[in-house]
Amino acid sequence: MNKRLHKIRHVALDMDGTIYKGGTLFEATDPFLALLVPLWWAWPSPMMLVVFQVVAVAAGALPVYWLARKHLSSEFAPACFAFAYLLYPATQSNAVGVGDSFHAVSIAIPLILFAIWFLDEERLVLFGVFALLAASTKEEIAASVGCLGLWYAVRRKRWGVGLSIFGLGVTVSLINFLVIIPHFSPSGIDPFAARYSNVGTTPGGILHRAFTDPVALLQAVATGHKVLYVVPFNGWSSCIGSASGSPYTTALDASTTRFAFAAAAASSTLNVPSTMTSWHSRGFSWQRVQRSAA
Repeated sequence: MNKRLHKIRHVALDMDGTIYKGGTLFEATDPFLALLVPLWWAWPSPMMLVVFQVVAVAAGALPVYWLARKHLSSEFAPACFAFAYLLYPATQSNAVGVGDSFHAVSIAIPLILFAIWFLDEERLVLFGVFALLAASTKEEIAASVGCLGLWYAVRRKRWGVGLSIFGLGVTVSLINFLVIIPHFSPSGIDPFAARYSNVGTTPGGILHRAFTDPVALLQAVATGHKVLYVVPFNGWSSCIGSASGSPYTTALDASTTRFAFAAAAASSTLNVPSTMTSWHSRGFSWQRVQRSAA
């Protein structure tokens, strides 16, 4: 919480274009916090962040309800989906975080859900607005949003638009990791590099390790607790995509629903090679976001 307050105070007091230069963009690329400056001016209290987070995450129930109402031939099911979203433990953990209370990435949940709604409605301008806002909450979220482009390309057969969304999302995340974070790091190098030291440290190193010593790479990523971290979530997506006998999954076009889950799984895949055991917890903030959005 203190880091987020520092960021917002810094932006509020210094709007000359040197946002975060003093300090913490190397820890997380979350320029979304700059949008909270007017709220901070109106209510300069930590409670502002907590209240904003609760209201924002709860607002995700709206696109969930709209999507269910559109695709399911039921009057009752949409309300059930909305309540399930609100009652889901991962959603509640993001709304009222334990420990540090506020994460800008938690706001990605409703933003991604609104983006899905507008993409499903073919309202690409509004999709772009919410996709951009979601991407501004954390460095890897742009790639997650980009995966929605694959879903759009397959389902709507608009390959040019869908693949452009995917390519742009992946590109933005790569720029965040390879350019922005190292640039703002006091040491001039990626502060997360050491956390991937057992698999090659850098993207190039990881690729080199995959070709020169694939067994060591496999041993590093296929440990027991990492399998327990990844398999339940990705297995869930496969089950839903395969359940073509269900009238609900049929209405949602089960074969392309997997691409939506791929968007949510992007962060978990990124966390797997890390040596940080906390990153492999389903209670970790990045994991809570993807589970709740899915």
